[in-house]
Amino acid sequence: MHGARKKESIKRGDLHPNYTHGNRTLESQKQASEQSLELQQLEDAMHLLGLTTAKRSQGRKANGYCKIMSSPVVKKNLQRME
Repeated sequence: MHGARKKESIKRGDLHPNYTHGNRTLESQKQASEQSLELQQLEDAMHLLGLTTAKRSQGRKANGYCKIMSSPVVKKNLQRME
């Protein structure tokens, strides 16, 4: 039974010995990913509608990202964000 523990005995959050600040919790990471997804889709919409000629942002895309390729998709996403 190497390393086996009961779920009740596992310390979480600020009770855990390795807890340092709490700024990188699962909830905050999920929220940051959702905000990043919104920004990336808004950037796609701006390029599609001709509102900007700036270079697209680089780097890893957020979970759930799919490139916007048509105006109806832009309208649908904008309604969802309201």
